[in-house]
Amino acid sequence: MPVEAGAEFIHGSLPVTLKLLTEAGLTYRPVEGKMLRVRNGEWVRQDLFSGDWKELMQRMGMVIGLKDRAAAEYKRLHAAVWPAVLARISACHIRNYTIFLKEPENLLFGTWEYHGSDFAADAAKMAADPKTQEWWAVCMPLQAPLGTRKDGEWWAMMDEVFHHD
Repeated sequence: MPVEAGAEFIHGSLPVTLKLLTEAGLTYRPVEGKMLRVRNGEWVRQDLFSGDWKELMQRMGMVIGLKDRAAAEYKRLHAAVWPAVLARISACHIRNYTIFLKEPENLLFGTWEYHGSDFAADAAKMAADPKTQEWWAVCMPLQAPLGTRKDGEWWAMMDEVFHHD
């Protein structure tokens, strides 16, 4: 098995990194193969390897309000999210999806990791799913969208300004 050691890898936020490479007139080449590491003196497979930059994870965040006296019902619903809705979220390449509630302001903050290559297409698939539409019909009357959200948004999408692993 051929082994390459000391290769140069580019790390960072994918959209920012690609923009900087383009601005600098640099090219990149996706990598194929297995990624291995040495653990306890033995070669072991590293499963966090991605050979296609389009499939690298993007963290996303969003915010929306809750109507007065809706918090208890919203918590009750989300304590038992329908399995078909959870399956659709996963099928649309969304992982580590979390919603936080700030009371008494009744603000919901949602965050997830998107692991696909076309968020708009996956969002459209989710929106077209009948069970997801039914779930949204139950949840949306409890929500109070921000007046400052962009056209077409229900939850207002947010820009990431800091991250630390």
